[in-house]
Amino acid sequence: MKHRGLTSRHLKRALLIALAASVLFCLWVPAGARAQTTVAITYFDEPLAPYGYWVEDPDYGRVWRPRERGQEWGPYRYGRWVYTSEYGWVWVSEEPWGWVVYHYGRWVWSSRYGWVWVAGDAWGPAWVEWCYGDGYVGWAPMPPDPYWPGPYYYGSYECSSPAYYSRAVFVAEAHFMAPRVSVHVVAPSGNAAIARGAVNVTSYSRSGAAIANRSIDVAKLQARTGVAIRPVRVVQAQGPVAPGPAAASLRELRIYRPTPAATRGLDLGARPPPLKLDPDVPAGSGQSPPPFDTGSLPSLDRPAPGLSPPPLGGIGGGPPVGGGLLGGGRRLGR
Repeated sequence: MKHRGLTSRHLKRALLIALAASVLFCLWVPAGARAQTTVAITYFDEPLAPYGYWVEDPDYGRVWRPRERGQEWGPYRYGRWVYTSEYGWVWVSEEPWGWVVYHYGRWVWSSRYGWVWVAGDAWGPAWVEWCYGDGYVGWAPMPPDPYWPGPYYYGSYECSSPAYYSRAVFVAEAHFMAPRVSVHVVAPSGNAAIARGAVNVTSYSRSGAAIANRSIDVAKLQARTGVAIRPVRVVQAQGPVAPGPAAASLRELRIYRPTPAATRGLDLGARPPPLKLDPDVPAGSGQSPPPFDTGSLPSLDRPAPGLSPPPLGGIGGGPPVGGGLLGGGRRLGR
């Protein structure tokens, strides 16, 4: 009896130690993600402050949304695509805050606020998935919280799924490189039909800290449109670049790409800035801005349990990029 009691006590102690270790591990992982997000929010709060508000979303936490946007507004719509040797296809926004929100973090559809931006700390030429076929090119924001474990990313969405085409921008391939693609965007009512004839051609690569977007094949696009595509020279800017006039051609592309986590004097443990409330919310009320009519888009940004694609087979591991990206071959939205 004494021997059995001693064994029982040891077993209980071992179980308690294992349970405590598992709890501490679960608490440690989100803390790293929270610190990374806090860094990005703290660093980008000042440049984004004149153009929008930080709000608390029930699904994605602290997010940013621009103000004074119309019903047809959407991310990666007002600007142009420019091809470069270094980064492949780069999104050049017409919006003064575009240098932040189209090259760091992710855009997601919130059932409460509509389109909102989730902060991230890694720069990319654009964070979208691509579908191409039947004479049309389409792009839509990448999923926000999956993981990219290796040096390549080939997309996750089925083009014909509502999760993709309801959030996508489509243009005829002849207008893909137009100085203002918003003028040529297909009406959303036509997205479903176009998407059925397209395939996901997303292709990103990572070499060190550099991300390249080679999703749209240059040779194929030249053959289809008859337009010669020459890489635009990239110049690293020392500060944010104000949007210029929509010229038919560019001689050079000035890119500002700071690294928030390496910025001098940045406190990794700092709390995010206070929420900047919409004017119609009383000061000191502690409330986020009220919801507005977000239309009929389904809330499908977060893949359902079990649908996250597995890591890419046969490719070496690596750290997550931009706060976590999706990797693998399985498509979402089936």
